Amino acid sequence: AGQRGEGRRGLPCGDGSPVNRRLEFMPNNAGHAEFKFGVNYTVRLGYKWADLQVGQLVDVAKTGGAVIFKARVADVLTCKFDHVPAFVLRDHHDHNCNDVHILFSALQETYPGFKWDSEVTCVGFEDTTFKWDSEVAS
Repeated sequence: AGQRGEGRRGLPCGDGSPVNRRLEFMPNNAGHAEFKFGVNYTVRLGYKWADLQVGQLVDVAKTGGAVIFKARVADVLTCKFDHVPAFVLRDHHDHNCNDVHILFSALQETYPGFKWDSEVTCVGFEDTTFKWDSEVAS
C-alpha cells in the first residue's frame, strides 16, 4: 500500500497527478446509472467508504466503465442498515430505492448475505460539473 501509481486516495498516479477514489454504480434497466440534481446518496456495505472526507472529490463511474462525472462528498455516515435515516432514502440517487424495502432488495442483489442489521456507510455526493442555465449563458 502507498506505492506510486497505485490509484489510492491521496496518492499520485504515474504522471504525478492526484487520483480521486472511484464510486461505481451499476446501470439500471435502461442501461445507465441514475442520478438527480443536488445531493445524491449511495448506501455501501461496510466501512470501505467511511474514511471519505466532506469536500473530497470522487469519480462517479459506471461499474467497470467510464467516469460519468466528478462529485464532491457532501456527507458520510455509518450505521446499521435498519437505522438508515429517512433523508438518505429520500435523496438516494436511484428514486426506485427511496423505499427501504426496495433498497434492501437491491443491496441483497449487490451484496450476497446482506442483512437488515448489516453495517453500512451512507455517502452523500453532488455533481461538480452541473452548470445552472445562467452560468452556461454567460
